[in-house]
Amino acid sequence: MEGKKWYASKTVWVNLIAIVALFLQTQLGFVLDADEQVGILAVINIVLRLFTKEQVNLKTPSAPVGIFMVLVLTTALMTACAGFQFGVTLDKNLCLKATIEWDPAVAAADVAAAEMLPKETKVCGEDIILLKNRLEAQNGAKIQKINLKPFNFEQ
Repeated sequence: MEGKKWYASKTVWVNLIAIVALFLQTQLGFVLDADEQVGILAVINIVLRLFTKEQVNLKTPSAPVGIFMVLVLTTALMTACAGFQFGVTLDKNLCLKATIEWDPAVAAADVAAAEMLPKETKVCGEDIILLKNRLEAQNGAKIQKINLKPFNFEQ
């Protein structure tokens, strides 16, 4: 049975785009829940499956084409996962204390500016990645780490 080339498959391209979107969502601040992502991709794959007329032929006639395909798919996966950050959104009724550790290069460059950077903030119902991006943009410095802890109600 012949079959179409892998690069002629809409399903392959949709899934490659999904991998790239996985990476881009954290960079652009538009993060969907994992359940939403899986649901959307499942529906798209089912619809594409309904219109599939022929199978994908992975038995390529020449080794260079097969090697190229593996390199493209590996590069797409690595690109999508490079710098991947898991977005965590707090429930709107949950408030935590965020302790912020700024990049040490800021203090080395300008001690006075480093002293002005916020060390703690209250976080309620916010996406942590968006909080990090917002604080970095407001203060013009990179955050090294954000530690989340419950408030101490005994005080």
